[in-house]
Amino acid sequence: MKPTNNRRQADVLLIHPPWFRLQGSNLIPFPAGPCHIAAVLEKAGISSLVWNGDYDFQPVMSMGGTNLINTRELVQAHTHYLTVLENLQHPIWSEVLSIIQIVQPKAIGISSYTASYKSACNLARVIKRAYPQLPVVLGGIHPTIAVDEILSATRLFDVLALGESEKNVVSLFSYLIEHGLRQEGLASIKGIAYWADQIVKTEPAEIEPTLDNIPFPARHLMIDVDQMPPAAHQAIYGFRGCPYQCIFCASFNLFGRKPRLRSAASIVREMRQVHRQFGTKYFYICDDLFLYDRQRVLEFCRLLGSARPRLYFSLQTRGEMMDSELLASLKKAGCQHIAVGVEVGDEEIRKKIKKGNTVEQMRKASTMIRAHGLRMSGFFMFGFPWETKEHMTKTLDLMEEIDPFIAFPYIVTPAYGTELNKIAQQMELIPHHLDLSSFSHTSPKMGLTQNIPEEEKEQLIDHILQRFSRHNKRNLRFDFFRRPLFYFYFVRDSGILKSPRTIFHYLKNLF
Repeated sequence: MKPTNNRRQADVLLIHPPWFRLQGSNLIPFPAGPCHIAAVLEKAGISSLVWNGDYDFQPVMSMGGTNLINTRELVQAHTHYLTVLENLQHPIWSEVLSIIQIVQPKAIGISSYTASYKSACNLARVIKRAYPQLPVVLGGIHPTIAVDEILSATRLFDVLALGESEKNVVSLFSYLIEHGLRQEGLASIKGIAYWADQIVKTEPAEIEPTLDNIPFPARHLMIDVDQMPPAAHQAIYGFRGCPYQCIFCASFNLFGRKPRLRSAASIVREMRQVHRQFGTKYFYICDDLFLYDRQRVLEFCRLLGSARPRLYFSLQTRGEMMDSELLASLKKAGCQHIAVGVEVGDEEIRKKIKKGNTVEQMRKASTMIRAHGLRMSGFFMFGFPWETKEHMTKTLDLMEEIDPFIAFPYIVTPAYGTELNKIAQQMELIPHHLDLSSFSHTSPKMGLTQNIPEEEKEQLIDHILQRFSRHNKRNLRFDFFRRPLFYFYFVRDSGILKSPRTIFHYLKNLF
């Protein structure tokens, strides 16, 4: 059943703040956090809507902060992003007021990671100026990590929702809908923090041990969902908790270290439901460790392979988790690409960042993926504190040696809540005045290495990004002619066919 326009009144408005959009990019896939919360509220009978402030209904030049054929554009866009962020008169901030006038919510929820925190603050500031009695909740990984810093610095947010919120979100919003800004009963709600002449943190909320019990994300509750392309619904999440110790990752702050997995049957049911409702045929499984449980993957392949109509997907995993049987099953089930966190090409640096696997395993993974007719995507990182030009050259050489179909370059970012952040502070590599908005893999202010003079960093970053752009252009050119039907459907599902200007921009960069 095709969804219809859903601009209407609701008790709760859940907001994903603009971030990619401030950089001239676009977050096409639905925002997972707000849509999961909306699903739980809907199950409890509380009406809500989700506004994805990071989605631009006009096709733009890059999607989701990933411009494969001109990686330099992302860094160049960062300056423009900071300008918009500082200008509260920019039209993007007033959009939320027009949404609130229609929805007339009794409470607001805003999600935030570190890089988007200032954007979330801007939205809260605009909302509070117009609706000072409207309760505003901030949730997500950044408030979970930075409770004291946030509540000590600002009164923009009435409540912080900490950690996973599926177990406490109903009681929190039920209270705010009924009591507004009254604080007397907040102390009985688990998993929150707020300011009451001092910082108050309540008892931690329980987490849901069985992910199959959490309803599918409420994609249908996104505002103007009827105008979004099929690609807006392609993201699938089925894994929480990571047992690995990579020093640059902060996800354990939100989901813990113990892995919790949705069943294969649950994931396939969601994919089939999304296809029926929105027409999505190509899915991206966003979990970092999709291949963690081998038998679950084989069951997923069996169930999806027998489903009709045929659906397609790509996934992420660690390089050492694959074998020939798994790859053959994935290929048969409709897998297109496998993304692997390669990170760096030097073994000593790998040990320092606690990656937990080897360069040789990355080589083996690349060979195996290619042998089974699949395409590998690789994530690479530059700028760890101990790296020299020679270390970075090794990473570039490894990228070209294993020749991933698509190579993603990331500037090392010492995210809040990570071991890397603590190391960088101890080594005095993070300036005290550095704004949180700079904590982004596209920010030229990132890259922590102490072995390269500051004045050479920008030139080195530009050189690295040019190498990646050349690599991706070459591979995409060849693949474009090998799989024209795949690219037609991919582009169609992304909504880019509506903009000849955008198509021309991509083709000009590619050829």
